[in-house]
Amino acid sequence: MIGFNTNVEYNTAMLDVASGFGSSDITMGSLFASAGGWTMLSYVDDATGHIGLSFFTTTPMTGGTGSIADVRFHLPLNGSSGSVGLDVNGAAGSETGLVYTYSDGSIDIDASTPSIVGTDGNDSYYIRRTAYDMVEVYAGTSASGTPIYSALLASISSVSFDTGAGDDQLIVDLANGTPLPSAGISYSAGIDNDSLTLTGNGSSNAAYMPGASSGSGNFAIGASAIAFAGVEPVSASGLSSLVVVTPGASDVIQLTTPQAGKGRVSGTSDGAAFSPLTFFACGEVLLDTPPMTEQPATTPSPSPPEISRPSSTP
Repeated sequence: MIGFNTNVEYNTAMLDVASGFGSSDITMGSLFASAGGWTMLSYVDDATGHIGLSFFTTTPMTGGTGSIADVRFHLPLNGSSGSVGLDVNGAAGSETGLVYTYSDGSIDIDASTPSIVGTDGNDSYYIRRTAYDMVEVYAGTSASGTPIYSALLASISSVSFDTGAGDDQLIVDLANGTPLPSAGISYSAGIDNDSLTLTGNGSSNAAYMPGASSGSGNFAIGASAIAFAGVEPVSASGLSSLVVVTPGASDVIQLTTPQAGKGRVSGTSDGAAFSPLTFFACGEVLLDTPPMTEQPATTPSPSPPEISRPSSTP
């Protein structure tokens, strides 16, 4: 039998690994997996930052290069950027005559692109900008409790939400200014009935630009945008101006009033349905569509809030 043991020590303030025997974060690497015949045992003590690995086989293998184990490290949401070292160590040899050489490593962490992953249940996230130019994300529909993530807006370049299955919602609060980083927000909503909501204080300008495929599109705010996929209803309120820009050359637009004081834009663009937009308390709403192919189908009563087309539209 041929076997050996290897240890990896890591900084628990910057990295996390699932604890216990047979950790779900550790799998056999490509070198031993492709050779066949190898067995791997693993143990992780995340409290102390220790990974113990044991490998053994009864079948000799030819030489080769590649990974013997793959370790998935998790980063705390509020972690900082930097380089964290890995101490790789073990015995100099084994009773079977193997001789080992260990080389330490490091991981470079970029905390400027936080990713928030939801569950298969119903997830709600609320993101806002504070008066001190911090971005805060809360699990829920308001800024109550302790944020699950916070950082200076200038220190991050993007934020992504991957909410998975379930009826999920993302609420973007513009009351203190836009919380969107320079590269924006990515919202992958998954399956089921998922929503996107923007709430403003009357001073923000925005553009709703549904995509060519149903449930996708962008909501531009200033110089940045929210890119979304898998979103069914979209709503916006408290905006100074709101422009709806359809993606295709042939539109069928429906303008309705689902409730008093609220307007709703829905329909198809080049035959593909886009996510309906409900809006209210907006200073100006503009519908930017191709004028020569537009086929409006308007619900006659009650009348929706006034919508106008930009004069610059060809």
